[in-house]
Order: sequence, then structure tokens, then C-alpha cells
Amino acid sequence: MRILVADDEDNIRQLIRIVLTRAGYVVLEATDGVEALSQATSQAPDLILLDVRMPNMDGVEALARLKADPATADIPVMMVSAYAQQREGLEYIASGASAYVTKPFNPRDLLVRIEALFAGRL
Repeated sequence: MRILVADDEDNIRQLIRIVLTRAGYVVLEATDGVEALSQATSQAPDLILLDVRMPNMDGVEALARLKADPATADIPVMMVSAYAQQREGLEYIASGASAYVTKPFNPRDLLVRIEALFAGRL
């Protein structure tokens, strides 16, 4: 399975890449919302991990555009944010995200959430 990781922080992308590749996933990367949209359209990932605060286009706008485009609307999106309180997380879900996780996160917890999402338990 292919997972697109969109985050402007290199260290976060690297950590997620290591965790996911060790678990057998193929990882695609983007550094902002614009790149995330392009990768989602051209690469058709099975899941997108989308940071909320990024340059050029933030994750909230990218989520809206992903869900508005029939070519990407069905791709599950997990929002990742250092700022998400429960209220914001619920707003992401209401806007079309499948799940959300807050930074800092435990890499094992992130992997468990991803696996639960793929298994239809989230």
C-alpha cells in the first residue's frame, strides 16, 4: 500500500517514512499542500497523511480540494497537527478527513491508527 506523507518538516517526514517503510508501506512525500495535491492526482495513494500547517497551501485547504475532486475524493486522509484540540479534530472529520493525530505522536501509535484505518476500524 502507498501512503503519501505531506509535511513541511523534514524530520517529521523522515520519522514517518522510516516507521512506514519498516512496516512494509511504500511512502510518497510532499512538502506542502500544492505538492500533496499533485502527488495525490498522479500517484493515487491508498492514504494521505496531511499536516495542517504547511507553506503555499495548508492542509485544511488541501483537504477541501482533495475531497472536491472526484479523482481524489475517495482517498482516506489522516490530518496531522500540533495544534489540534478535540474540537479542531472533529472539524477535520466533518470536512472529510478519515482521522486525525496530534503531534508529537508516538510512532507505534501512528502505525496502529493507520492499520486500524485500513482495516475499517476507524
